[in-house]
Amino acid sequence: MTIETVFLQLTAKALLSILRRIASPLEHVRARHLGHFRSAALADFGHYWVHRLLHTRYLWRTHKWHHSPTYMYWLAGVRGSVIQQTLVNMPYIGAAVFLDIAPWWMFWAILLKNVAQNDFMHLNRWWGNRWLEWIIVTPRYHHIHHSDDPAHYRGNLAALFSIWDHLFGTYVDPEKVGRNLTFGIGETVSPVRLVIGL
Repeated sequence: MTIETVFLQLTAKALLSILRRIASPLEHVRARHLGHFRSAALADFGHYWVHRLLHTRYLWRTHKWHHSPTYMYWLAGVRGSVIQQTLVNMPYIGAAVFLDIAPWWMFWAILLKNVAQNDFMHLNRWWGNRWLEWIIVTPRYHHIHHSDDPAHYRGNLAALFSIWDHLFGTYVDPEKVGRNLTFGIGETVSPVRLVIGL
């Protein structure tokens, strides 16, 4: 073995060591972000199924208040009975704990994300984009879900990632639905019962 070979091997080892030290924190950051994405996807998957259950005869009364407005507006997203809000948030709490990424600020992050998400998809604007709606839920995508047309009652149930509707057969194409939707539940219910969810 020559001196040049030894020198090249030592240099290569030193460079690899330096690269590992540089990459190590980046790997940690990348793994953490991947963990957050997995948590969001898992929670959204759970939210989809909870939402689907809320549209069954067993749990519809707990969700009825959310669908009672006769027009769409951004605050409609926060209208929910105590029972509904508890059920809908369980997947987010469970995903954060299950994936072991529940630092002190996770509650606030979930709360802010859910508020922004709800406000966005309940905007009183028929806005959407076909390619974007293959990834996330847009206002026009979600407006169809709130339509008082019985054909739409169990359609477009996704909350963030629209893939769940495509995978589980609940997708209703916004391009094929007219823009002039009407909303509401078609009945008068005591406001107290709506809020409580009974």
